[in-house]
Amino acid sequence: MDQRVRDILALGRSDRTTDHAQTAVQHAVGAADEFGDSCVDSCHILLGLYLVDGFSVAANVLSHLELPEFELRRRLAGRNRVHCSSPLGIDDDVPVVFTEALAGADRMHHRHIGTEHLLLGVVASKTKSVNLLAGFGIAPDAVTHEVLGLMGWLR
Repeated sequence: MDQRVRDILALGRSDRTTDHAQTAVQHAVGAADEFGDSCVDSCHILLGLYLVDGFSVAANVLSHLELPEFELRRRLAGRNRVHCSSPLGIDDDVPVVFTEALAGADRMHHRHIGTEHLLLGVVASKTKSVNLLAGFGIAPDAVTHEVLGLMGWLR
């Protein structure tokens, strides 16, 4: 496992992170490399969540919201490169994602941190990914509503 993946997972509780969530972070690091970014940010995590194979709450939510993967990739490739001063290669909004993901899991009384919690973390604060999603006309509340509905929290 790439050191950056381990460093990112250490921001949360890696012992509680599901295999799908770990795979999403691996995809995020791969996306940062693919686009020539020196830092992994919340936008890379958003794409990583989309790319998880098999059943993933986050991928289902993003698909249901009609976020096209090819357009997400195009916009990530076309934006200014992400550079940071962090020696770990992790943007400042990534710890926010994991703090919010952990808080979301705790609020739901879930022992695990899955893709659904990471997605809630991606949209919970003023992360770069919130701005990216806004460009697609997708509001954080819509993402949260879809996640909670899929998880059975909305009746």
